[in-house]
Amino acid sequence: MHIIYNKSKGGEVSVENDGLGEILGEDAADLAKEIVERLKAKGETVSFAESCTAGNVCRQIGGVAGASAVFMGGVVSYAVEIKKRILGVDEKIMQKYGVVSEETAVEMARGALNAMKTTWAGAVTGYAGPGGGDEHASVGTVCFAVAHCSGAVRAFRREFEGARGEIVEAATKFLLSKLVELI
Repeated sequence: MHIIYNKSKGGEVSVENDGLGEILGEDAADLAKEIVERLKAKGETVSFAESCTAGNVCRQIGGVAGASAVFMGGVVSYAVEIKKRILGVDEKIMQKYGVVSEETAVEMARGALNAMKTTWAGAVTGYAGPGGGDEHASVGTVCFAVAHCSGAVRAFRREFEGARGEIVEAATKFLLSKLVELI
């Protein structure tokens, strides 16, 4: 399922089956290359706000030759304070829904979009483990958002299993796969 936030409809929220296939079997580097190529072809740009992946998504995009034409940058917002101060995430959202929630991911993506003035922004927040988790989400829960400058935002929530590094890699590939599908 995903949540669609539509600013043109007064911030209305709808939840529906996304119908989008996951491409988690693909290599993250191949997904990143595809994103860069698509953005170049359209003359569009991308930025990121990352928490549990700690810059891994940015590393994948930045590892593509020619990425500087489309990749404006990213914020690693591991700390709640950075989510609030740099990305503008409302503390009330994090208190109500949790730091690891679709709502927080949406705010993070919007914050990256606004701060870097890009066409697209991706965000990821989650508990990669082995510790962490709260009343809203357990270890392995990762929330994502992809925002477009038109105001459209899609949010996703997934449960991953494995060691910390495996969860980070799965989350990285998931966000990259969603960007490939949406760009």
